[in-house]
Amino acid sequence: MRAGGQIRVNVQLIDTQTDAHLWAETYDREFTVENVFAIQSDLAQQVVQALQAELAPADQARLDEMPTDNLAAYTFWRRGEDALNRPGWEPDDLETARTMYAQAAELDPDFVMAHAGLASTLCYLYLYYDRDPGHLAEAWEATERGLQINPESAEIHSARAFFHYLLYQNDEAMESLARAEEIAPGWAALLSLKAELQTRNWDWAGSLASRERAALLDPRNPELQLGLASAYAEHDRWDDSDAVMARLLDAYPDFHEATFTMGWLEWRYSGDHRPGLEALAKLPPESNVYGLRDFFEWLITPEPEDKIEAFEKIQDPILDFGGFWWAPRELIEGWTYQHIDSARADRAFERSIEISLSALELQPGDPRIHASLGRAYSLLGRREEALEQVGLVREILPITKDPVFGRDLLETAAYIYAALGMAEETADALETVFSVPGVRAVPSLFTRDFEKVFDHPRIQALIERYGPEGGIYRG
Repeated sequence: MRAGGQIRVNVQLIDTQTDAHLWAETYDREFTVENVFAIQSDLAQQVVQALQAELAPADQARLDEMPTDNLAAYTFWRRGEDALNRPGWEPDDLETARTMYAQAAELDPDFVMAHAGLASTLCYLYLYYDRDPGHLAEAWEATERGLQINPESAEIHSARAFFHYLLYQNDEAMESLARAEEIAPGWAALLSLKAELQTRNWDWAGSLASRERAALLDPRNPELQLGLASAYAEHDRWDDSDAVMARLLDAYPDFHEATFTMGWLEWRYSGDHRPGLEALAKLPPESNVYGLRDFFEWLITPEPEDKIEAFEKIQDPILDFGGFWWAPRELIEGWTYQHIDSARADRAFERSIEISLSALELQPGDPRIHASLGRAYSLLGRREEALEQVGLVREILPITKDPVFGRDLLETAAYIYAALGMAEETADALETVFSVPGVRAVPSLFTRDFEKVFDHPRIQALIERYGPEGGIYRG
């Protein structure tokens, strides 16, 4: 707690298994950078002693280091940390973090952690919201500056690993990550990124183990807990997933995005839309689920009439979810009206194609845009053009290169094949999709998107093999 020029910190160490009180201390100091880091160092020492443990020399050196002596720079950096670490990675929070870190770095150009925070924030913006290459260029510059100041900064090597990960430079990412782990062993955030890289390298067991250890090392980090819950669901360990989610929401009852995430996974698994819609209804106005709240509501709304109402809430001309999704509003319009007003749907699909082709001039080779083009072409019955786009998608980002996003794109390819009545190709794509760990979207096979191929024996075999034990939700 800060009051005027003073800072007070009340600390208790409690055994979470027994609720036994192990140690407590109150710090009253003048609010200076030196005192803030002195308190931090003393806290670590006291906790280590209370646990009868011992700090490694590298950890001790990190605690003894004072990263800046500029109080204003430290304050801006602290605000950046608070914004970046808020659950959900909302766009406003990331923009706030970006501004705070940049101001901290401007006030103290040698403040390494400010450069690292700025680089990581720019990478998150690129991943989730805006594929502007300028974000990555600025992130690279920040890591370069940080390495010049301190080549032994774990934060900078971690940010560099994130940068390489986004560009599919997996070897370089693992090298930077390994260096960060050498400097800061036991840093939970590193294990989270390591899990992503292990997944990309098809090391599913290693990825899950990294997520489990990350959640164990930092049990109060909501994003790490949500990542573990999602990973358990993707490995069909739903009881474990539910247990982690229960603890998470008990600690963070307002983390509505977590509730929605599990509702989303349940919808993909069983077709039950209710948990996801209930979670969305509870979201406060300022919470937008990665900027796509209205889109998610539309997507999981089952009834055609309700879907029209949900579509009308979507106002963004382009639905851009970073590396995961890109579509003009017109594609959603056509999808909504295709079985209600075919003429309106066809007009919307034609406009969607025009918008997508223009977007490709600015973002050539973007597989998300090619996927949206393929959907529009297929729903207009333009077979050759649709298949051309599918071929480009599978060439640009095959599932062998990225088993997560590549899987999602191959799932889109299955939709396109199904719309064209190509049952064998649909089954081929889905067999590959369903063979990769993840919450399998079997309920989608019961929608009208797959009606042209639904009765094919191979499609029925997939439903029998991969469908949920309790069956598909029909309510």
